[in-house]
Amino acid sequence: MVMTVAELLSSPALGTRLLAGSGGADRPVHWAHTCEVPDPWNFLSAGDLLLSDGYSFPADAQGQIAFLRELREAGMSGLSLGAGVEAPPVTAEAIAYADAHDFPLLETRYSVPFVMVARAVADSNSHAGAGRLTRILRVYDVLRQTHAHETVDRLLDNLSEELGAGLHVVSVRTGRDLLPRSQPLAGEVRAAVIAELDPDTRRLPPIGRLQTPAGALLVLPLVHEEGAVMLAGPGADAGPGADAPDLVVLQHAATIAGLDAARRGVEEMRRRTRGGELCRRLQEGSLSEEAGTRGLREEGLGDGPWVAACLEGPGADAEEGPVEALARASEPPPHLFLRTAAHALVILPADRAEELRRLARAGGATVGLGEPFGSIAKAGDAVREAGWALEAARSSGAGSAAYGERPGLFMPRTVSEGEAVVEEVLGAALAYDRERSAGLVSSLEAFFEANRSWQGAAKRLGIHKQTLVYRMQKLEELTGRNLRDFGDQAELYLALRTLHLLDPVDLP
Repeated sequence: MVMTVAELLSSPALGTRLLAGSGGADRPVHWAHTCEVPDPWNFLSAGDLLLSDGYSFPADAQGQIAFLRELREAGMSGLSLGAGVEAPPVTAEAIAYADAHDFPLLETRYSVPFVMVARAVADSNSHAGAGRLTRILRVYDVLRQTHAHETVDRLLDNLSEELGAGLHVVSVRTGRDLLPRSQPLAGEVRAAVIAELDPDTRRLPPIGRLQTPAGALLVLPLVHEEGAVMLAGPGADAGPGADAPDLVVLQHAATIAGLDAARRGVEEMRRRTRGGELCRRLQEGSLSEEAGTRGLREEGLGDGPWVAACLEGPGADAEEGPVEALARASEPPPHLFLRTAAHALVILPADRAEELRRLARAGGATVGLGEPFGSIAKAGDAVREAGWALEAARSSGAGSAAYGERPGLFMPRTVSEGEAVVEEVLGAALAYDRERSAGLVSSLEAFFEANRSWQGAAKRLGIHKQTLVYRMQKLEELTGRNLRDFGDQAELYLALRTLHLLDPVDLP
């Protein structure tokens, strides 16, 4: 049997007396431990007796009541203050609170070291300690059984059943689940996680408590997965008087969950890297029909048709926003993702395009969609079309556009028109650059970026102003345009923008 507060008080050798809270004398004392930090409830378990010399015990009545309330809500068995050390006098209000809530408030004689109290509790509970060890071993057996039967997606469900608790592993930054769970976490709880918890989980206490609209939850940062926590609440079958989960056992469960989340994170990183490389090769057109189709099928994108999408703005990256929301909708995520210098590129099944468009609008991202393609040979064109549509969406302020749906103001309407414009205006200069690495077109771009300042453009390029003047004279000769003519400037500028849409890579 576990020692109770009353049994501890009955031992003359422990020199401990009751100050208040006699109604809680039957509370079990699983462990007794000293802790002088300002928030000891974040470092001890339910059923623990806090032994304190009073360094962190407030002197004022309201502070003492708040301190006792936190200990009580954490499920601790009581507080014993060391007499004659640093503890301020216990106020009448604190005594009244302890009595009203049956929370044992004790005092241990100065002559009795706290280690004697801790050893007495440990010796009395040695049989209970063996029971805890059995529960810990059963937690690790859940891990073994889950992997042995290839049901890794049920790991958190199985741990929840074993511990009689509702467990969830989530990202503190986004609130998304990092391990699958058959019972989803309530939306208001996710919102509380994002709003209340520090995204740097290294600054979180080892055991925290989070008040949510659904009730109080224990929060355990995962050591092996930075930015993630395990939330523990009452189990599905827990009644109002159910015991809180043993925090020592919970920490072992959190270790298992953290290792599994880290394993999944590595697998996801590999999948994204592999998918990003496939996306890049599709964009470049360097894959055969057979290899490209097989790669898309192996990544879970089916047999086509597919669509390319370009995104920019809030939430356009892979870790949050519309792309992550789309990933949560299916397993494996139904898309390839590649971050380019200009934007995020996504390739996904055509039947998911409108879903991505809707999620992008909701998340504040701008998205452009190419036409659906069923042949790998068309993938490069589809990517260019998506970039074209992104420019149209950006120019119109509409937030999203499909290729051919909403052309940008003064811009060519199609890829073929754009190619014709670039060839007409910049074709000769681009060919000259490719042959001689002269940097004419990149110098023109620097000139426009510097607001047509010769000195500013030369500084950007790291060249002498006279060298830039010579380059622009050569460009004028090749293009037949005059940089002193505003109309010619406009043509050159729009041709440059079109070139970037057609081929968003560094200029020659």
